[in-house]
Order: sequence, then structure tokens, then C-alpha cells
Amino acid sequence: MIFMILPEKNKIKISGQNIFSRLGIYTYGLYLTHTIVINLSIKLFEKLQLSLDQALNAALFFFATLSITILASILSFNLIEKPFLKAKKYFR
Repeated sequence: MIFMILPEKNKIKISGQNIFSRLGIYTYGLYLTHTIVINLSIKLFEKLQLSLDQALNAALFFFATLSITILASILSFNLIEKPFLKAKKYFR
């Protein structure tokens, strides 16, 4: 939304090198994998009898789930999405 309201020549520059810009190519994988990772993490925490009502366990759950989701989306992009994007030139 910021890019839609900022004129082309402005003093605010958003670097393509920051972490959020680089994660932008993995957003589809994040969208696809986040619910799977969250549900698997809930089952794992239940199996380990770690209550999400405790702040430390909830923080651990959040960071572990976020990390695993990002890793899964990077793997999804590189192993599935990227080869399909390369192959699309053959189907035009």
C-alpha cells in the first residue's frame, strides 16, 4: 500500500535487501504451509504436554512455528515453485 501512495521520486526508499523484501518471494509458500505447520506444532506441544497457556511455552511455540513455516516456504519455493516458473516458458 505504501508503494501505491508514494510518488516515484520520494525520499523514502525501501531496500530490496532487507529481510521482509527477501521474504516477499516466499509469500505463497508461507500462505500454503502456515496452517499445516501450526496444526502440527499444536499436536507436538500436546504430545510433549507443553501448555500454551504459559508465556514461555507460547513464545517458544510462536518462534518455532514461525521459523519452521519460513523454512518450509523457502523449501517449497526452491523445490516446487521455482522449477515450475522456469518451465512456464515452454507452455506459452
